[in-house]
Amino acid sequence: MRQLQPGDHIRCDRVAYHHHGIYVGDGMVIHLQGKLKSITRPENSACQKCRENGKSNGEIVKTCLECFLNGAPFEIVKYRFIKRKPSHEVIKRATDFLENGGFGSYHFLLQNCEHFATYCVTGSDFSRQTWTIVGTAIGTVVAGPIAPIIGVFSFILGKAIT
Repeated sequence: MRQLQPGDHIRCDRVAYHHHGIYVGDGMVIHLQGKLKSITRPENSACQKCRENGKSNGEIVKTCLECFLNGAPFEIVKYRFIKRKPSHEVIKRATDFLENGGFGSYHFLLQNCEHFATYCVTGSDFSRQTWTIVGTAIGTVVAGPIAPIIGVFSFILGKAIT
């Protein structure tokens, strides 16, 4: 794995999703947090590096890498078929949203951390996680009672059928 560079789109695992952000250098990440985000931290304490206190109002924030990861490993998101902006533009876009607003409030399906990070990197907001959830929901409705069986076979075969 290559070294983390400013302008990288990174993600880390949470319980049921990936959390996305833009690494801006000096151990800091700009990201859109959901309102239900929680960091394991003693009551009424804040991170000494970034002042993160474990509470979120669904806005864009700048936190240290450690608070962003919350103990999880990260990976750098690769853009194979989509042209990404130069790193300095990615950082500028993320910083502009942090300082001036304009991206809007968090919404789990319509405007989440992945939408924010992909918009900073490409100029188009897109969330593969959202499309996976929506596609699975539609597949479940269409397939009805046999959806769990299809899901098991999908898993076994390693193919996304639903």
